Amino acid sequence: MKTMEYSLQFYPTQYSAKNTDWPYGISSGGPIYKFLDGKTEILLVVRDRPDGSINYGLTKGTLKVGETLEQAAIREILEESGANVCLKTYLGAHTQTFLHHTKQYEKTLHYFAAEFIAFTHEMDREHDRVEWHTIDEAIRLCEQSDPIKNEAEILSRLKLYLGYERD
Repeated sequence: MKTMEYSLQFYPTQYSAKNTDWPYGISSGGPIYKFLDGKTEILLVVRDRPDGSINYGLTKGTLKVGETLEQAAIREILEESGANVCLKTYLGAHTQTFLHHTKQYEKTLHYFAAEFIAFTHEMDREHDRVEWHTIDEAIRLCEQSDPIKNEAEILSRLKLYLGYERD
């Protein structure tokens, strides 16, 4: 039986679609949740846009070569939010196509349900802050912020996983 050899010539350090001749990327992350007073709260990362609007989203980032999806999710969640988490289940993936400097790219984002343990690190500067919201409010904010990312659907899957009925 012949063994396949893999060439990662287009991905020297990470599976990024940007800054490469090969326009396909892989990211991993997920919604962070906790239970507080009988309610589920979701931690969203927040960016203040120059036009005064606010962008809400989920933590996620590019997979490094040699890293598993789970390892990348935990690392990205810690970097972007400062939160230490325990991954509970896989929530699926979403592939998005976007333009970057007039070139079309495709990125597949993998999401895991991440139960909050504690804030243990400073968050990086990719976002302006983090905010806790109820699960329904988080779904609404993600729908309004950037519907192409499909993050409201990922939050709906989390809601289903946690035992809520579909709306």
